Amino acid sequence: MNNKGFTLIELLAVIVIISILGGIAAVEVISTINSSKNAAYNIMVNNIVTASKTLYDEVSNSYISGSTVYQFAVKGSDCSTDFGCNTNEEITVSGNQIKTNLQSLVSNGFLDGIDNGCIDSCDKKSDAERDVCLNSCSNFNNKILIDPRDKKDIGGCEIIIAKNGNSYTVTNNSISNSVCPTTDDYVKGNK
Repeated sequence: MNNKGFTLIELLAVIVIISILGGIAAVEVISTINSSKNAAYNIMVNNIVTASKTLYDEVSNSYISGSTVYQFAVKGSDCSTDFGCNTNEEITVSGNQIKTNLQSLVSNGFLDGIDNGCIDSCDKKSDAERDVCLNSCSNFNNKILIDPRDKKDIGGCEIIIAKNGNSYTVTNNSISNSVCPTTDDYVKGNK
């Protein structure tokens, strides 16, 4: 009888051990991925708070006076104001508060976003259609803000930025949008 090789029991034992180790490793990998997504989210919220403070300081130097309400829109190609003309992304100043959305922070260059793929989609068109497509892409900001945890666009999330003395507050003004960072997230990001 040839005694070279492994028995079926020995092979099954090795397979079971490898399966258990693989399961433990998979749980750890998933945990690490979720931790890194949460860390990226916290960094994004910190960046939103910093961008909000910068926007507040820049706008308040020129426009905050009493209870007058000023409305701006974000930068655009054929607009006369410093803050452009896309009314979907307006900045409203009232008293010592500024109301805006996260997309306007991206569109005005206060916060970095990612390419929304508009220009890439033009490459698939004929030459004549491509020129029209590229012109329409260049008339709009091609960056959007994405939540790193679930890859959803959070540009529509509204915020209110206020300053009392040297202290800024950023609060969530989105009524029922569950994808938006909460006011508690902004408070943590302001520390």
